[in-house]
Amino acid sequence: MKEGDLAFLLDKCPVLEKLLIVGSRWPVCLRVQSGSILCVEVCTAIVSEITVLHAPCLERLLLWEAWGGGGLTNMCSRVKIGHAPKLRFLGFLVPGMHELEIGNTIIKLGKARMLPSFLRCFPNVETLYIQSDNDGIKLWETPSSHTGEFKLKFLKEAGSIECVQNNIKKLVFRECRGNRNELYFLKFIAEHARVLEEMVIVLTNGCSPSDLVCAKLRTFMACAKWASVCCKLMVFQSSFHQEGTTRCHQQAFDLSNQDPFDVSRCPRGNV
Repeated sequence: MKEGDLAFLLDKCPVLEKLLIVGSRWPVCLRVQSGSILCVEVCTAIVSEITVLHAPCLERLLLWEAWGGGGLTNMCSRVKIGHAPKLRFLGFLVPGMHELEIGNTIIKLGKARMLPSFLRCFPNVETLYIQSDNDGIKLWETPSSHTGEFKLKFLKEAGSIECVQNNIKKLVFRECRGNRNELYFLKFIAEHARVLEEMVIVLTNGCSPSDLVCAKLRTFMACAKWASVCCKLMVFQSSFHQEGTTRCHQQAFDLSNQDPFDVSRCPRGNV
């Protein structure tokens, strides 16, 4: 199936609401122009580009292991969002794998420092999922990154993010290992998110809520000056047998499920 075939398929399905592409070995170049589509999900596929031209009803644009199709010199998948006024769920976006274009703004997801620029494109976001990689989240990328100077600089630069200050109600931080950068990121959110109701921390595989990592985490967060006095801090052990992003195709594809990224209720066999 080639680009023209996908375009033909969508054009001939004027009432199509959900589209799922899984396991494509040929580069997917998908252009979404539909007055009916509600959900587009692309999983374990080679994806050169996804462009949302005109999708007034689109609510979910979901990616899972959508690799770039440009060969070794260009492994980046480009996601372009044009007219999608009802888009409520977007992810997972991976640094080094995805490039996001919204209107005239292009965000190359190459560094964790791009997070402020990324969040400023979504001033109304209410739920934010962050996943740490195998080396932990990297907020500073200089040899002297362990000094307080760079930590304070990052916090100062990121302090004016509207969604963090005024809209984020829930933060889910996955694959937490309790390293220094993760702790400072969580503390930053705690001290700037004024309407935060829940901070959910999921420890990486092998860590449990009763071990030293959890104790270190709770002690550090207890010292934060929380912007929201009503926020609940919850720490859980990963329910999956290995590290990495968990994904439930069926749950995400079910529009009655209000949060397609919440895999806590997903049966093991569907991940």
